[in-house]
Amino acid sequence: MKRFFLIDKENTGNRFLIGVNELTSEDTLVLFQHSKEPPMGEGVWNILKNSKANLQVIEMQAHTKNAMDFQICTYLGFLVNQYGTCANYYIVSNDNGYLASMEFIKNTLNPDVTLEMISTCSVSGTKSNLIPFALGKNYSNNTVKVIKMGLKATSSTKDLHIFLQRTLKEDGPVIYNLIKPIYKEAKAEMAM
Repeated sequence: MKRFFLIDKENTGNRFLIGVNELTSEDTLVLFQHSKEPPMGEGVWNILKNSKANLQVIEMQAHTKNAMDFQICTYLGFLVNQYGTCANYYIVSNDNGYLASMEFIKNTLNPDVTLEMISTCSVSGTKSNLIPFALGKNYSNNTVKVIKMGLKATSSTKDLHIFLQRTLKEDGPVIYNLIKPIYKEAKAEMAM
């Protein structure tokens, strides 16, 4: 069955990437981001490119309070109207404000439709580690352990870069470029 994942990037940062590798060609990621937000890094694009899911990026021009929330709800209504019960719909966010719109759709417009919130900030609902997804399948568990040590021991991307060059030698710069775009999220995940 077709599934749509509406991503509140303002609220999730890059944490929505966790679980992207588990998606299929029947899935569509609809990524909402502000036009003034810095572009996604190469590591993020690599993760998305390696996913089987379809990707749609919607750049938001409006920057008023709750603009993204309203546009995601509007798009959700559009999708439900277009696909009805032939698809399942998920909003990936930590913002519970979406629940009112979801409840309205379910109670008033289409009681048979499947609507869910994924508030863990991961598409699949799992709490698995972001680092392996950023690296792909190219690196060992030992490399992941070294990266985790580096995340714990550093307080900036510059420090991480130096750490990885010293510990992983020639692989250090390549791995750094994969981890840099998710540095804050990976570091926050380590603190959990």
